[in-house]
Amino acid sequence: MFKGMFNGTDWAGILSMLIFFMVFVVAIVMTILKKKSDVDYMANLPLDEDVNLEQ
Repeated sequence: MFKGMFNGTDWAGILSMLIFFMVFVVAIVMTILKKKSDVDYMANLPLDEDVNLEQ
């Protein structure tokens, strides 16, 4: 049944689209599950004068 459906299909394009979609979904899930305290800490890093990033 599916033998003729993908005849002559460019598998590299399909594979790259699937990889992109999976990475996009993982990024969204990680963003949603991130704790609010972590987000607030990272948001205030540029404004915080006490943090010394140069070592």
